[in-house]
This record gives sequence, C-alpha cells and structure tokens, in this order.
Amino acid sequence: MATENNSSNGRITVDGVVFSHDQSTLIECPRARAGSYTIPAGVTVIGDWAFQSCTRLTSVTIPDSVTRIGDYAFDCCTRLTAIAIPDGVTNIGIKAFSGCASLAWIAVDGRNPVYASVGGVLFSSDLTMLIQYPPGKAGNYIMPDSVTYIGDHAFSGCAGLAGIYFHGDAPALGVSVFDGAGNAAIYYLPGTSGWDGPFGGRPAVPWAAQVGGAGFGMQEDQFGFTITGHSNMVVVVEVCTDLGAPAWSPLQTNTLGNGTSYFSDPKSTNHLGRFYNLRMP
Repeated sequence: MATENNSSNGRITVDGVVFSHDQSTLIECPRARAGSYTIPAGVTVIGDWAFQSCTRLTSVTIPDSVTRIGDYAFDCCTRLTAIAIPDGVTNIGIKAFSGCASLAWIAVDGRNPVYASVGGVLFSSDLTMLIQYPPGKAGNYIMPDSVTYIGDHAFSGCAGLAGIYFHGDAPALGVSVFDGAGNAAIYYLPGTSGWDGPFGGRPAVPWAAQVGGAGFGMQEDQFGFTITGHSNMVVVVEVCTDLGAPAWSPLQTNTLGNGTSYFSDPKSTNHLGRFYNLRMP
C-alpha cells in the first residue's frame, strides 16, 4: 500500500486516494479507480464530491466508523448497483447518490437511528420522509402510506420510473423532486386531497379503471373482460367466492400498455360463484 504525505496542504494519499492528514476524512478518490473499493476503518467522513464521476467503480464498502456522507459524495458513479449504509451514518448530504444511473438498491443497517431502507429505498427512520429513490430502480412504485414528505431531489434522475401510486392524500414536497424523472406518472385515488394540478411538475391523474368490451363474459371456458384506463396504469384484479363475507385475494396484475388490457380467469369454471374487483397496486 503506497502512502504519500503532503504536510503543506494537510492531506495524505493512501493507495491513490486522498484523505485528511489524520485519515478521518476521505477527500477524493481518483476517477480512474475501477472495480471495488473498501474505505479504510477509522474514516468518519466521506467528503463532498469524494467519489464524483468515479464511473469505473462497481462497489464501495463503507465501514462502521463513517458518520457522514457528504453532498454529491457519489455523484455520477454510474456503475454502482447497490450501497450499504452502516448504523453510524447520521448525516447524508444533498444529492449524495445523484447521477448513479445503475444504483437500484440502498440498504441501511437496521440499528441506524436516523435512516431506514424499505425495498431498497432510503427513508427517515420513522418512514415519514422519502429521502432517496435509487436512480437505477425502474418500473412502478407504491408509495408507503406513512410518507408525509418527499425530500429534495428524491426521485432525481429516475429515468426508468414509470409510475408512482398513492393511496392517500398528497404528501408535502421538497425542491426538484422529480428532475430527470420525465417518464413518471402520478396516480392517486379519487376522494383523496391535495392533487390539484401537476404534482412536482409531473402529471397527476386519478386512478380509474373500467371493465367491459366485446370479450366480456365466458370466452373458451374462461371468464374474461377488457380493462380500460390511463395508458401504462397498473391494475390488480382481485377475486373472492363469497360476497357476504368477502376475502379478496390478488389474482393478476395488469399493465394497461395502451390504456387497455384483457383479463381472463382459467379457473372460473372451477367455482359455483367467483367475483372480481379492481384495485390499485
């Protein structure tokens, strides 16, 4: 391991990576660094922009000693796919993972008192604030009912995000929440509040689906129907066998590619009575 001291600027270089002289702060990782890198134990701060544009790094291991991840610390680390945040990290700077186009999972140690992770998404520990949605996580997202605030830049750069589904009233928003998430549509349930006009610059539409069409009813020994709604909206078809004491079970999830999707149930003839319901994911 090569070490180079430079007392004139209070820095030290270890294996090509620049640290403060006491090695408590990681200041800069060279952009040419490739593959995996393990931050040395004893480092407490990952400095602002420390790994900025390290596009050849595929993974970074953060030790338990780290307490702060600086602003833009991993900005444009385009090959990072996952990051694990230990229990000692109590401060994560703005846009710490911005531009991480492949980042699909953020994990947080369960003992962390400030942050939490659910499904790879970064939250405050009480799950009331969504802090960072991984930019590389594509598809649709169901917003937890506990969220009352979506933080600054939370969905920034999420180009693969198709839709966000809200079951309750609109949460408060930080700044530039959906920058670079130009494909994302917002769906909300009719009767909930706070959805007047666009939401953070993204179109907000009521979740509404209908059934019918020429294929409604029994078709080739299967009961089926056409579901219509907004383009690319997701609809879950539920089923039960007793409307007197309904116990609904999800049967099929449908994406309305062009605003329609045909549903059919091959088990419909196995029951004397079988009832269907449509709901949000």
